[in-house]
Amino acid sequence: MLKARLQSVRDSSFALLTLNYFLGQIRYRTGLRAHQSGATHSRHSPEQGAKYVASVFSDYIEAGGLTAADLQGASVLEVGPGDNLGVAALFAAAGAKKVVCLDRFSSDRDETKNRDVYRTLVTSTPLPPGLQLDRVFTSSWDLVPGVIEYRTDIPIELASKHYPHGSFQVIVSRAVLEHVFDVAAAWASMDALLAPGGWMLHKVDFRNHGFYSTRHPLAYMKVPPSLWGLISSPDPTLNRQRASTYERLAAASGYTARIGVTHLSSRTAEFLPPRMQWTEGAEYTAEDVAFVESIRPQLAEPFRSMTTKELLVDGIFLAARKPR
Repeated sequence: MLKARLQSVRDSSFALLTLNYFLGQIRYRTGLRAHQSGATHSRHSPEQGAKYVASVFSDYIEAGGLTAADLQGASVLEVGPGDNLGVAALFAAAGAKKVVCLDRFSSDRDETKNRDVYRTLVTSTPLPPGLQLDRVFTSSWDLVPGVIEYRTDIPIELASKHYPHGSFQVIVSRAVLEHVFDVAAAWASMDALLAPGGWMLHKVDFRNHGFYSTRHPLAYMKVPPSLWGLISSPDPTLNRQRASTYERLAAASGYTARIGVTHLSSRTAEFLPPRMQWTEGAEYTAEDVAFVESIRPQLAEPFRSMTTKELLVDGIFLAARKPR
């Protein structure tokens, strides 16, 4: 009863919610709390985990526009795979000769559960035809040794110092880039690693990730950048970059890019599949706009001066191809 009352007081105050976030970071810095980044499958049953893996891979193929020919003999880099390597395994089964998985943080991994996910993925989950699943999974549902290179000591911003430039034909990530410390440095590193004509496919989630969840979905933008940098270090819950950042980075690098919308800040439902053909004004209503504008005066800069679309679009799927 007391705990519920304290939570109610905390949730009613923006300042107390910010303090709670900061204290959580202190617990992580001092080793009192384990890092939870990427622990997606810890919350899922094997059936849910297998469905999630299949849907992520499907997004890359269908929304991203990858073909079977794009993957044959390709080298693939997955940024931030988290606690299960099922998506990487499907890339290998689809013909990729090399799949590298890089994480800044080491997620808690339950290999017994992962084997259950892999078994369910192969035996009872709809998958694209033609996958060479026996190439990546053993009879005991482990990953075949040597198929995937998995490292948890390299942030993507520094990956280009560890692998030859131009060594990957495909680079993918899901709900990762919103967490990196320096988006421009991460992009530059991936651009260096990507071969001419290669693909970058990224699903980026701009939502508040549960912080300030009792407030307006854009309330976390009320915190000034200088204070946000302090309270969110060394584990950036969100770097708070928006879609325009990725548009600028892709354009500056000469990429041919399509940016689809996956979420609006005014709604809870996800667009499935991503709205890759986004027509401004057609996919949202006056009520959506009013929802965003209701909090604009309270936002810190630079968010207060952003366009309505920048504040309204709360998640994207980026499909970008490097020039040949």
